[in-house]
Amino acid sequence: MKKRSFKFPVIIVFLLIAAVIGFFTVVKNHEWQEYPPIITGPLVRGDTAGKSLIYYITEENRARSISRGKRYSSFTEYFSVYQLAARDAASGKLFKSVKIISPGKKTEIKGIKILGPVENGLWLWNQGPELYHPETLEPILSLEKIKIANPEYVAVLPTESDFFKVSGLHKSLIFKSLDARFLRIDSFTGKINAADEALLEQVMWRKNADDGFRYLPVTGIYLYYNHMEGNLINSFLTKNGIWHSLLSRKEKSALSKWSVRPGRPDTDGQNYYFQAPFKMDDRNQPELNPSRLKQMNDTGFLQGGFIKRGVQSVWDVPAPSSSLVMSKNILGQNGQWMLHRLGRDGNIIWSTATGLIEMGQLADGGGHVILTGFLTNQEPTRTRPQVIVWIDEKSGMRSEFSVSEQ
Repeated sequence: MKKRSFKFPVIIVFLLIAAVIGFFTVVKNHEWQEYPPIITGPLVRGDTAGKSLIYYITEENRARSISRGKRYSSFTEYFSVYQLAARDAASGKLFKSVKIISPGKKTEIKGIKILGPVENGLWLWNQGPELYHPETLEPILSLEKIKIANPEYVAVLPTESDFFKVSGLHKSLIFKSLDARFLRIDSFTGKINAADEALLEQVMWRKNADDGFRYLPVTGIYLYYNHMEGNLINSFLTKNGIWHSLLSRKEKSALSKWSVRPGRPDTDGQNYYFQAPFKMDDRNQPELNPSRLKQMNDTGFLQGGFIKRGVQSVWDVPAPSSSLVMSKNILGQNGQWMLHRLGRDGNIIWSTATGLIEMGQLADGGGHVILTGFLTNQEPTRTRPQVIVWIDEKSGMRSEFSVSEQ
């Protein structure tokens, strides 16, 4: 009689035990996404070596179960993954993306942000100033390297990001030291030296370096990047003596010769395109002639306003001379943002639906308007995927990209 072999059953039992152990190991160390990536901080435009790129940082909320051994149950750890991304300003295509905080590192770091671009890189705040290469996005200078290069300044280096700003006037990162001096960091050597305070005094009418630093505009960052209403105005002046405005019916009825200064668009209903001549009075202030007010077309722009480019300049597009207007298609939470190119003669050259129900921010891509936001009002709102939209200022052509793309 043939002997029974126990070899095969033993192998089966061994494989089953290994599978069970593997299953519990995976479960105990499982990692998952809590919320999809969103852009944290501003979109930043940097021009280097003939290439124009749009930079931004995303934050992805993740979680993982951590095993504490056989005698204890696992627990859930929550953490954030930060990604630095660069997109081509002309096309919107992803150029490069790198992690700046490892997903395997337990961290509760707050305040990671882009400080601004300089000639040879991009300054970030990551528990201190860090300089990244503009194309590879690899770190060039760290806080530790800066300290090593400047032992005499270590004691006065601030630990808060608000003390640091990238200055286009100085073409470098400057900061206000803990002993109230204005200093600059050379982005090539990491050496610290005195910043020219006379340049800061030019920023504000008070001619004060402290005020100049406080209100210093950062090169490459849109002034009201996270506040859509701050990016819209209801009127502007042109050199040929014409006042251009988007007025509601009630604003038109209240018009006076002093109604020249730009303000916020009326958000109650339709705003219409008007023109009127103006002249400079004896105080060198513009004075309107309301009696010669002319409506340029019959099209209403719901909550519409002119997009600003700079502090109070309107976003102009040449050939033919025109301005960009932002409006809604309907009132309410389901209203979608629309973008229009409005000619000086009242002709609407193009209108494009942005696709965005909720607007995040606006940035200047050179020949493109760049918008971030969400396509739906899906609940819970934090689970919605965020998108970036590129719209060509000349043609109105729209391109859409996912923030989750890496």
